[in-house]
Amino acid sequence: MTPEGVLSSDSSANIKLEPQGPPNGGLKAWLQILGAFFLYFNTWGIVSSYGTYERHYEDSYLRKGGSFELSTIGSVQAFMMVFLGFIAGPIFDKGYFPHLLRFGTLMILLGTITQAFSKSYWELLLSQGLCVGIGMGCLAVPALAIPPAWFTTKMPIANGIVVSAGGFGGVIYPIMVRCLIPEVGFKWTCLCVALIILITLGISNIVLRTPAGPRPKRSFLDRTAFTDVPYVLFVLGCVFTFLGLYTTFLHIAAYATQEHITNSKVASFLVAIMNGASVFGRILPNVPAVTNRLGPLNMETVGVTSLAIIVFCWNAGPNFAGL
Repeated sequence: MTPEGVLSSDSSANIKLEPQGPPNGGLKAWLQILGAFFLYFNTWGIVSSYGTYERHYEDSYLRKGGSFELSTIGSVQAFMMVFLGFIAGPIFDKGYFPHLLRFGTLMILLGTITQAFSKSYWELLLSQGLCVGIGMGCLAVPALAIPPAWFTTKMPIANGIVVSAGGFGGVIYPIMVRCLIPEVGFKWTCLCVALIILITLGISNIVLRTPAGPRPKRSFLDRTAFTDVPYVLFVLGCVFTFLGLYTTFLHIAAYATQEHITNSKVASFLVAIMNGASVFGRILPNVPAVTNRLGPLNMETVGVTSLAIIVFCWNAGPNFAGL
């Protein structure tokens, strides 16, 4: 054999392996989507369910509490979930996803269990509002970051599956709470909810893995982003969108009762109905044929405008069917 036909150890050492991209399929990749599904189920799904709890608090549990005080519990919960993404995102990027996952799971469970034993407004604010909100803040951003790490061409489908969990959670939890409270009481209802959270987030803790590949190096706060005017305007638009996005979920049950449209038992199911309908709205923007034709910003504009029109139409819906 000629020397040219021999591959020396020196030349082999110079061969560079191409970095592998996302697997874009396979059992392990789809298990990540299952785990992310349950993260979304127990973050956005729980936030979307608060209207049922508020209706119960107004009826019996905290009858002396005003609407502002009771809605503050759900508002703190939602605020902590969204705001803590500012911290959870960089932590996730640095490879500490397992720590976020375990801590977030623990906080949601702890908050839900202590909620079961809460007797006053401040106890509920600290347990259901603050503690659960902190836990959800650790999980909400990773839930969105998982699909791009495992999928490329199939990412819209994978992402649609994950975000639809918010609607499914918003259906299951309100119906569960509304049906169990008259049968077993508030304490055991919260403990049953905690059991569902333990099972579903337990699956996430078992199947989810830290995404492989090089980690982006970034500072905790990228100040240069605020010099990009279109980006700043987009962020401001998102801020105003979220200011009104979950108002309907928090108050539709109370509104239906106060306006004598229906009784409190039936009004609580309006939350589940809204969340069930939102499943289609969560999946539709991830359908490639729709996204490629309209674009994400145009899709958001249509959604926000439609939501505003529908909310204004509440006054024109004097009965349960219209609402």
